Formats: sequence, structure tokens, C-alpha cells
Amino acid sequence: MSELLIGFIVAAILLIAEYLLCTKLESPLWGGIIPALILVGTICLFASGRIPLETRYLFPFVILNTLFFGDWGTGRDKYRKIKQAEMERMKAKDIVAHPKCISSTHSMPFAKLPCYSSFALTVELYPISGKKFKLIFKPSHCMK
Repeated sequence: MSELLIGFIVAAILLIAEYLLCTKLESPLWGGIIPALILVGTICLFASGRIPLETRYLFPFVILNTLFFGDWGTGRDKYRKIKQAEMERMKAKDIVAHPKCISSTHSMPFAKLPCYSSFALTVELYPISGKKFKLIFKPSHCMK
């Protein structure tokens, strides 16, 4: 009974590690490490003859490999959804930089500023007209 409990604990730890590797890292290869190791281990166990190649012994390994490779696929789908939601939030906040800002070679001191950065200056002309003006400056390489 304790062997079964230890097996479930190890499987749970591996599934958690698999989930984190699939959803948090950019490269899909990181998420494939654990399923590939499990598949290689399964093949080695059956090829060496330690476990007889019979249906009752083969079935749990097929389930295990299917579970981990399926988790890898779902983790990559979730990673894509997370990145898509992040891009939509950035577009909603209008934080996406203008293409000219990326390849800009202007000699102006603020030429390397992203296009979404601007600064405002409030000028008060009380002695003349009593009005306030707000001037907004943007880097010239971001103007259309």
C-alpha cells in the first residue's frame, strides 16, 4: 500500500513540474522533457525484460505516457492563451510601440523613447489672457 501512495506522490510531483514547464517557459521543448524521459524509461523497462510485455503490465504505462503527453499539449495551449490575453491587454492599453520606434536612428536625445511615452507641459498665460494651455510633446519619430 505504501508503494502505491509513493507512486501517486511522485506522479503528482511530476505532473506539477510538467504543468509549470509547459505553461511558464517560452520554448515548448522544456515541457517535453518529462514525457520524453517517461517514454524512454518505459521502452527501456520493456526492452530489458524487467517487466514482461503483457497487456496487464503494458496498460498502466500506456496510460502514464498518454497522460503526460496530453498534459504537455494542454499546457502549450494554455501558454498560447495566456500570451494572447497578455497581447490583448497591451493593445487595450495602447502600449504597443510604433514600428518606427524600433528602428529609429534619429540623433535627437529622446529618439530612443518608445512612442507611447509623451510628456505634458502646462503653460499659464495669466498676465496676457488668464488662460491655461496644455502642450503635449511626443518624439518626432513617432508622428505619422
